[in-house]
Amino acid sequence: MGRSGRLMDLNSQACASIKEKYEDRFVYALPYDEEYSKEEVPIGIDISDSLLMEKYHIYPESCVLGIGAFSQRIDEVEAFLEFVLEE
Repeated sequence: MGRSGRLMDLNSQACASIKEKYEDRFVYALPYDEEYSKEEVPIGIDISDSLLMEKYHIYPESCVLGIGAFSQRIDEVEAFLEFVLEE
């Protein structure tokens, strides 16, 4: 899904605050469209050690949060990350 351009590039200016706080959790994909980039692009945030996994056991293995390419509420994503990661 991330390779197809449906998820936001977390290097974008809109995600600067998220990148500052969570860059060490980024998950990367090589885009199908080589005109966009020939290098891997961050398209998700690993939240496998979040409340969703450790307290509520919602997912059986791992969990990555992706942001839709045209999302307008990045501040809400950041608030969600703070909540599930208890920061």
